[in-house]
Amino acid sequence: MTLFEIKAFTNGNFFTLGLMLIGPIGGLMLFSVLHRLRGGVISERVRQAGASVILNSFLKEYGYWWLQVPARVLVALKVHPTQVTLGGMTVVLMGSALVGAGFLGLGGLAILLGSLSDMLDGIVARERGLTSTAGEFIDSFVDRYTDFGVFIGLGVLYRHEPAILCAVVAAAFGAVVVSYARAKAEAVGVMDVPKGPMQRAERAVLLGFGIYLSPFAQRLWAPWGDTPWLAAGICALIAVLANISAIQMARYTTAALRRRDSERHDDRARGI
Repeated sequence: MTLFEIKAFTNGNFFTLGLMLIGPIGGLMLFSVLHRLRGGVISERVRQAGASVILNSFLKEYGYWWLQVPARVLVALKVHPTQVTLGGMTVVLMGSALVGAGFLGLGGLAILLGSLSDMLDGIVARERGLTSTAGEFIDSFVDRYTDFGVFIGLGVLYRHEPAILCAVVAAAFGAVVVSYARAKAEAVGVMDVPKGPMQRAERAVLLGFGIYLSPFAQRLWAPWGDTPWLAAGICALIAVLANISAIQMARYTTAALRRRDSERHDDRARGI
């Protein structure tokens, strides 16, 4: 099979789309029943991760439930959580390269699957009793490479579309600043900074599905010729929401630090 045939088969092929959706949709129906029977209880890890308009608590619970089987396999094989993290990064970077080459079907699917490691490595670490601050640092460090990898792939894809390329760059800036704002806030002791609507999980889901579904959307409506408009629209959405999230986090952190400084000044004035 030639590269052109592979591209034609994976980009916008409704048969492959059906195969891809059977498992997740069937699993979602089963999980919905089980979740209702359990009284709709939300686990502590989901509460800590937080919910958003894009990924609510129910969908995050479903994600963790869906990953239990591969996690048990990895635990049985004694795979280290860091290996899961690095493996996920490799898959995402490969998917990003495919996106840049125009293989949106394969690339989007690889980005989605590789991004699951962001949840999977934590499950494996907890099951094996290997949770650590070093592991959390490695996970966060690797996330920055995968974030940039996806945006670089999109930048190559849209290299001849200046307006869309600007949206990709703005989305990349937003993703970086959101991560930096959270890390800096926690470093100065502001631990309750609001997460905002566009964290890494939301970006990964939107980008993965947006890229994968772009060829299908192109078949239904092609306002800009051969330019994949759905992925471009997702980049524009991320550019707006991620930068809004970053600004909200910066404002909250600044206000919290000013209150702290004011309290310390008052304490010194009272001689405490």
